[in-house]
Amino acid sequence: MDILVLSGSTRAESLNTRLAGLVADSLPGHDVRIDAGLARLPFYDADVEAAAVPQEVSGLRAAVAGADVVVITSPEYNGTTPGVLVNALDWLSRPHGASALIGKPVLALTAAPGPRGGTRALAHLTALLGTIGARVVGGGLSVPRAGQRLTTEGLPELRAELAPLLQAALDLAAPADGAETAA
Repeated sequence: MDILVLSGSTRAESLNTRLAGLVADSLPGHDVRIDAGLARLPFYDADVEAAAVPQEVSGLRAAVAGADVVVITSPEYNGTTPGVLVNALDWLSRPHGASALIGKPVLALTAAPGPRGGTRALAHLTALLGTIGARVVGGGLSVPRAGQRLTTEGLPELRAELAPLLQAALDLAAPADGAETAA
C-alpha cells in the first residue's frame, strides 16, 4: 500500500518527524513517503485558490489522493495543532465537497516532550479531520515524553503501541473481501 506521512512540524530536529520515521520503519513492504515540508505551502486564501491553485498545493493534493493511508504527526503549540499543519489541512479540505481527504483513512499522532504528549492537539486534529470527511483511525495516539520514547531504549514499547493503529489504518484502506480496486 501507499502511505503518506505528513509531519506537522518544521523543526530540523523535530520529534514528530522522528515519529514519522518510526511509522515508515514500522511498515516494511509498503511504499511510505514522509513529507516534512508543509512550510512550503502558501497561506490558504480563497482568492488565490480561485485565480490558480499553487503548484505546491496541487502536488500535496495529488500525494494525498494517491495514498491509500495518510498518517499525520503533530506537535502541540499553545494547546492546539500548529498553524503550518492547519494551513495544509485548509488547502486539503478544498475544493468543498471534493477534498482528497474525504473517505481517506487517516491516522493522527502527536508527540511532545511533556507528560501529556500533545493530547489537546490530538483532540483538535482528529476533530478537524472528521469535519473534513476523513476516516479517522481510532482515537489516534499521543506520545508523551517523546524525547525519551523516541530513543533506542523507548522504541520497542512505542512500536508496540503504534502497531495496532497502523494495522487498523491498513485494514480500513484494504478493499472489502480482498477485491481489487479499479485503477
